[in-house]
Amino acid sequence: MLILTENNNSMKDNLQKALILLPFFYLFTFIAILPDGEKKMVVGALIAIAASLLLGRTDTIKNNLSNYVLWVVILFTGFVLFKYLFQTASPSMLRATLAVSLLMICFPVKLLSQRVLMWLTFIGAAVVALNSGYYFFIEGKARYTGQMNAIPYATICGALAVVGLYQFLTTKKLIPIVTTLLAVTSVLLSQTRGIWLALVCAFAILLFFYLRTQKQRWRILGAIVIALFTLTFAFKDTLIKRYEQTQVEFTAVQKGNYGTSIGLRLTMWQAATEIGKRHFWVGAGSDHKQVFLDLVEEGKIEEHLAKFHPDQYHNQFFENFAKMGIIGLLLTLLLFLAPAYYAISRPSEKSSLILALSAFYFVACLTDSPLWYAETTLMYLMLIIPLCSDQLSFKKKSEEASL
Repeated sequence: MLILTENNNSMKDNLQKALILLPFFYLFTFIAILPDGEKKMVVGALIAIAASLLLGRTDTIKNNLSNYVLWVVILFTGFVLFKYLFQTASPSMLRATLAVSLLMICFPVKLLSQRVLMWLTFIGAAVVALNSGYYFFIEGKARYTGQMNAIPYATICGALAVVGLYQFLTTKKLIPIVTTLLAVTSVLLSQTRGIWLALVCAFAILLFFYLRTQKQRWRILGAIVIALFTLTFAFKDTLIKRYEQTQVEFTAVQKGNYGTSIGLRLTMWQAATEIGKRHFWVGAGSDHKQVFLDLVEEGKIEEHLAKFHPDQYHNQFFENFAKMGIIGLLLTLLLFLAPAYYAISRPSEKSSLILALSAFYFVACLTDSPLWYAETTLMYLMLIIPLCSDQLSFKKKSEEASL
């Protein structure tokens, strides 16, 4: 009878853990390949919140609310909600930030152990690699990734690669390096230059923190460089093609032709700056399009950009200045600065990963707007908040997380 009771309790605990981790499983496995992924995430978040509250542990909420990075996200969410109610704001952004804020208040972060995160990232990397390989090699569609635009898709793949490399460097296990290679392959196939640059910066941070403490640093660095070089050599045609295209676009801009991808970005940044100046404090919201057209008529924006009527301005900081004003811009910067400050002020085994993820998204924000997409917003916030919690530790001798 005692054995049956213990088995029932064990099954109950495992079920509770599975339900609480459901949003993370969905995030890593399906968010990049299913339509309207962020809407389905809300359902998973509600299930996880209910399962967490049923545990009846008030100390979990108390500990989570001591995480000032979570408070930054809550403050950002409050501002988005304010704009949604009294002006205009993206419903998908509101869904994403609100779901994360409520979930992370209740979520027992110890469940997101090194082992759990390792398997989640491996499964996620395998899914996106299969998805990318299918469209690129079988369908023959370059830069096509299925349900998502190539840039946010590559951003999710890049985040998986960053976590994978960190775990390989800290555990020396095979699964994380496979995760890294699969995720990097998907990033390369996406042909998104901005994410390539962001990934290089994040990898450099991880390697810097790791190699400075290793005696055989050059041997380890050599092995990693050889692995990545082999991977890039396998896709050299894709890389060379994008490099040549970049040269052509830079030359066109120098000659005054702004009709290229790079040229359009430059003019969009200028347009966003002008819009932000006219709605300095809280931005223009969805009215940015009308303000944009007014600026075109006034001759302050190039006419060749007018036909695009951009929904976003391919730079997160310029875009949030235009749509959310200086207040929104400062809150956006805090989403990156607060985790970086936590990593530096409280050095731990997680510091390199926190800095690498923050840098990866920050650099990605320079050429696109990853926080404009709910899927990439979810990936960043649901990783960075628990990582900045004192309750989560990746020390080698730490016990597996338990309820």
